[in-house]
Amino acid sequence: MQRRSGFTLVELLVVVGIIALLVSLLMPALGRATELARMAVCQSNLSQLADANETYAAANNSAYAHPRRWVTNVYSHWAQPEEQARKHVTDGTLWKYTHSTDVYVCPSFSPAAVGSRYLAGTASAFTSRSHLFRSYTINENVGYDSNRTRTIDGKTVWRRALYKADVYYPSDLAMFSEESPWPVGSFGYPMNDGCLCIWSENDYRDCYGDFHATTAGRLDGGVANVVFVDGHVERAYYWESMEQILVEWEFINHDDSGT
Repeated sequence: MQRRSGFTLVELLVVVGIIALLVSLLMPALGRATELARMAVCQSNLSQLADANETYAAANNSAYAHPRRWVTNVYSHWAQPEEQARKHVTDGTLWKYTHSTDVYVCPSFSPAAVGSRYLAGTASAFTSRSHLFRSYTINENVGYDSNRTRTIDGKTVWRRALYKADVYYPSDLAMFSEESPWPVGSFGYPMNDGCLCIWSENDYRDCYGDFHATTAGRLDGGVANVVFVDGHVERAYYWESMEQILVEWEFINHDDSGT
């Protein structure tokens, strides 16, 4: 009897089917592992930015970096030539303390941003990963040098923490967070000027980006990484109401009159 020296087509198809099944089972786990690794890098980036701002403050009489100068204030850096887009980071006041463009962008941001629509102003699309040099935003309440108080319900409250001493609850006041490449919830200004703007009880425009671990078809279904003034990093969901933003002001010290 002649001995068979190979596999039949049916056997090969069975083997291929088993391999395909195993790959399909492993892919979600690999995707989750990849995202966890990206989140770890993102958290490290935010910690480095917070450290840079603390170093800046140490060299500037305890005053934090101006929110409109830590990176240069520009609304469409991704649509500009690569070198010009890069300069919006390298010309910022914190660059001398970071020296790496990688620190300014989350590794999960580019895959989420490319192809999405930017709906404020130009309504242009993110088309190239190479020009996305920034995905983080600074809390405008940390380091601003004007309009530091506001009257709410007859009380004058601090809205700006220019100096470290102005921060009443450093473990609760955000310093840097992620910014979304699309409008989040009812907010209409994604990925704009590098600032987490909290303007008034009647006008709020930005919130935490939440493009980590999003479910299919739900851009607002994920979480963001946020670093706080005390240096710890947490995952957070985007703000859904003005009440959540008003709480932000409670973390900044009141004046000596007790108002």
